[in-house]
Amino acid sequence: MSLNLQGINFASYISFETLLDDETDKIKGILIKKVDLELMAKFLFAMVDPKNDLSKASILQHYQFLSRDQQMLLAHQMIITRYCIHRVLTHLKLYQTGEEVEFWDYQCDQDYYGEEVNKITLKKQYADEMSHLLGGLMHKKTGERIEFILKLEYGYLIESVQNKHWELTSVPISMFYFSNKKHYQKCVDELKEEENQAYADSLRKIMLPRGIVVRIDEDKYKVIDGYHRLAGKASQTENLDEENELEDRDLGEEKKALVIYYDRYNLE
Repeated sequence: MSLNLQGINFASYISFETLLDDETDKIKGILIKKVDLELMAKFLFAMVDPKNDLSKASILQHYQFLSRDQQMLLAHQMIITRYCIHRVLTHLKLYQTGEEVEFWDYQCDQDYYGEEVNKITLKKQYADEMSHLLGGLMHKKTGERIEFILKLEYGYLIESVQNKHWELTSVPISMFYFSNKKHYQKCVDELKEEENQAYADSLRKIMLPRGIVVRIDEDKYKVIDGYHRLAGKASQTENLDEENELEDRDLGEEKKALVIYYDRYNLE
């Protein structure tokens, strides 16, 4: 099943500047400065998973009558779904900034003093692609959504991620195990390159889970997906360490990363 995202106004999630024609003062284009993919994912959640859209009074009322454990389970499932939506948006590279970003169309209003942009929409080909991918998440269970995202990213599924029960947890950065250390270092280096700063900036303060991991030992979590996002978090904590040299504060929680995990260690 697919969605129809053509014509939806995404202007609320995009920071931009208008570019004016020197002779006419008419708007000739827009300069994309930032795209808030997390807020966009939150907005799109209601379309992908409408039965859990807590902005609707009837659904919120039902949620409030659930037990504390049931609420927590549902909240975790909702966060994982938003993570999957965010991964689709990242896969499409909608975080790109600049004057020549190809994804967007815009519409202008005329007032007494000139023009202003009042609507930013996806061009048809990108709206259709996003509609198709997000439609693939609909009516799936949590585990199936994780498998969908991993297959989208890598083209196939490895055995260790199939038919698993996924949960959320917060893990100290030091406990992550990267099986391909060379690739992890490449991710670290790429995030420092000037042409990747839009992507690096989008990772810096992300609140959604940063990756998918499997717990393989008491204090060891193997990273399945999320090398770039966890590299971004590691870089952030390094900066915190430098800033904290002149401060006295506990960075324990800030040195952890929220991840989606399967606990193989306690099941063996």
